[in-house]
Amino acid sequence: MLIKRGKLYEVPPSDGRDIKELFLYAVERGIGQIVDSKGIPKNKWTPNTLANAISEIDHPDASVDLRTVQYWFDSKNKRNISTTNCRWLAQIFGCGSPDEISDWQTALLSARRVFIEGRNCEGGSTSFEGKESQRVETADVTRDIGPRTKTTKQGFSENPMFSTRTATELTAINPLMLTMNVTKCAIPASSHPRYVENAKYQHS
Repeated sequence: MLIKRGKLYEVPPSDGRDIKELFLYAVERGIGQIVDSKGIPKNKWTPNTLANAISEIDHPDASVDLRTVQYWFDSKNKRNISTTNCRWLAQIFGCGSPDEISDWQTALLSARRVFIEGRNCEGGSTSFEGKESQRVETADVTRDIGPRTKTTKQGFSENPMFSTRTATELTAINPLMLTMNVTKCAIPASSHPRYVENAKYQHS
């Protein structure tokens, strides 16, 4: 164990642990905690203290929901930790020192991949879900996304069923919407009932 910037530091283990195992190892040993004159951490990591420490990182986007951190501390919880949150954890466990932060970020991301591979091998997710889990972690969102429908600065609803959007934007939401729009707009004028009625009258 080492002391970096008045905090307890330890080189991240490289023994193939997954992200949950590596995280619990770090918090149980108090890595990143301020130490006393004897090198002993003054406090213990809890969901509250860790969430507060992340919110104090000198970065405008540094924040995490307390509920998310509680998931991390739950050894039985099978949800991954997002890449963004790995970044904040690296800042904490790296004691704010650039080289140590880099080492921990590398270790956390590697452990994250181990977690994904292990979950896929256990049959916990399909190949598609495995790929999706690398991009989006549904339980590890750092901010509350809010209600599905909300008003934008322009005053439009963001609910796709009630939005003022272009056909291209709607198609990205539901390809059937484009089919519906094309069906309505692409009817030749010659086939319109009123046009047919007028044509019959003119030829009679």
